[in-house]
Amino acid sequence: MKTIKDYIQGERFVYGKKNCMVLEHMNDGTLCMVLDEDFESKFGETNNFAESELRKKLNGEYLDEWVTNGADRASFVLMQVDLTANDGLKDYGTYECFLAPRTCDQHRKYRDLIPNPKNIWEWTATAYSTKANGCSITAYQVTGTGGFKNNVYDVCYAYGVRPLFKLDPDAVIVPESNDTETLKITVDKLENALHDLEKKYTEKEKAYIAERIAKEELQKKCDAMTAQKGHWVYDPDAIDWGMGGWICNLCGNRNNNLPIMQQDCNPYLYAGSQYCPACGAKMVKEQES
Repeated sequence: MKTIKDYIQGERFVYGKKNCMVLEHMNDGTLCMVLDEDFESKFGETNNFAESELRKKLNGEYLDEWVTNGADRASFVLMQVDLTANDGLKDYGTYECFLAPRTCDQHRKYRDLIPNPKNIWEWTATAYSTKANGCSITAYQVTGTGGFKNNVYDVCYAYGVRPLFKLDPDAVIVPESNDTETLKITVDKLENALHDLEKKYTEKEKAYIAERIAKEELQKKCDAMTAQKGHWVYDPDAIDWGMGGWICNLCGNRNNNLPIMQQDCNPYLYAGSQYCPACGAKMVKEQES
């Protein structure tokens, strides 16, 4: 009976009815990738993977279905996902979970192993930039030819995901051709492993929720303290080559979250329009400021 540590880099295998591939053996487990393109999801309303709808679905219903199809939940190892934005900002930090899209750095690292997606677009876990930098709805995708693409509206739409996951080095891989071979794990060992994993996961979820609530309360206090008000002004020369954009009437800085070359649009309908990312002024319609 083979375990995952017996497979070499780039070798393919079937786990819980999913076609997978070994990317790298690490000290705490073996990093693998699902090759099947059978899952699509919106990224969510934020490009922070830790807070995203995509993260919840992958580590919830997707993982549960995988376990139902034969994957051993106790064999999955928590991965630490580096959420450094593509422009180098580290506001989003890292996040531990069982399943996640590959980051842009991981895509580059394992590019010679990863087959191109058959779908048009595929999510990565990497944000274009961060909310603090005025960019909260842009995430990178991999194209059908393996390159990168970003679009400020993409997080609202559903695209494919082939998630990465990490397995315990002793995780047993049952050959696809031998349906009668089963994993010989004692009930006590399995129950203890599940209990420990659930406890650790629950504690991390509680800590994350508490941190999120604290941030929301702090934001409310900041909103209440914000006395300065401004409004968006369309500047036909906001960008080089005579392309127009929306700027703050107080500090003159352009908001990259708002459309360019669209003077007739309502800038207050877009995410990221409530505050000026440069001076922090609360933005209201001109007649209200």
